[in-house]
Amino acid sequence: MSLNIFFAVRLTETRRLAYRFPATNVPAQETTYMCMNIELPEDKAYHMIAFEPIIDNIEVMHHILVYGCPGLSKCLLWSH
Repeated sequence: MSLNIFFAVRLTETRRLAYRFPATNVPAQETTYMCMNIELPEDKAYHMIAFEPIIDNIEVMHHILVYGCPGLSKCLLWSH
């Protein structure tokens, strides 16, 4: 059975997690990438079915990339 994504995100059993970058000064360099690892639950298998970016400054932050990197045990924040 296939669930419609708009229905699935509203199910009471759907687990919701919120992650935000810490407050960061805007670098003078025109193009900067900020990366942050996040810890996700490991008690069972989960599927990410949706995400909603919260962008406080659209003039600075204009896109997000999401990667899965199994095996990372330490959260890091770095810029490039």
